Amino acid sequence: MRVAKDIKTLKKRVRRFFECVPEERRTVSKVLRDLENVADVYVFGGLMRDLTLYGIDDFNSDVDLVVKPYDLVEFKNILEAYGFSQNKFGGYRLQSQRWLFDVWEFKNTWAFQENHVLPHSKRSLIETTFFNWDAILYDCKSNQIICDDKYLDALSHRNLDINLRENPNRIGSLIRALKFIVRDGANTGRDLTRFIVEMLSEMDDYSLLENEHKHSRTPFLHQDILRHLRYRSNQWNDEEFFMWIDENMWTNNDQFELFEQEQEHLKAFVSNY
Repeated sequence: MRVAKDIKTLKKRVRRFFECVPEERRTVSKVLRDLENVADVYVFGGLMRDLTLYGIDDFNSDVDLVVKPYDLVEFKNILEAYGFSQNKFGGYRLQSQRWLFDVWEFKNTWAFQENHVLPHSKRSLIETTFFNWDAILYDCKSNQIICDDKYLDALSHRNLDINLRENPNRIGSLIRALKFIVRDGANTGRDLTRFIVEMLSEMDDYSLLENEHKHSRTPFLHQDILRHLRYRSNQWNDEEFFMWIDENMWTNNDQFELFEQEQEHLKAFVSNY
């Protein structure tokens, strides 16, 4: 499926995702409905990004929710009933079957807390993301999608860049950027390319692979990919948007056959570290 051509098309995808619910998505819809009883709920970031890029059938992201509770006690009761645990950044996390939920209270959004963005309204949320591709939200109650006017165009052209420079997790952001490059064919804007080039120069392969293995449910990096990305980083010449990977780059090697084997070797290596 192609990138959503307009907000109307995207809104149809969102409604289908939550309202036409097969067995595998019932947990998502139930969590959302229960939270809506006690809070304003905004679907944020990855789910909206991937529905925009790929539609429902190929959706493979976490479920990020931002909430404004009406009743804080009932809100906490719902989280406790589902088994949410608090994460180190002040949000709440739940792994349920294939779904990973992250729930954040609006007022506790990191960029608001650190005064990098002023929380004037729900629209302020789209100013708080590191990547421009994550700068989108869906207001469940009003059936409203909020994003920049250039959002769909950026995804359509696979143009990924920095939205908010300040960042509490630079290594995690580097790994996510590399994932967008490898998985989604992203071309990176000048600011993001500079960030990637600098971070790759500071980190060795082992540190990157170990960090990804510890914090990702589905690791994708391996040394062939990193070798190519490091090679390309040396070729960047301050282009406005930089293409890291040609679609035919793996034609003459066994990358896909080696992938699972290398991941198994990495798991064994890290577990004995």
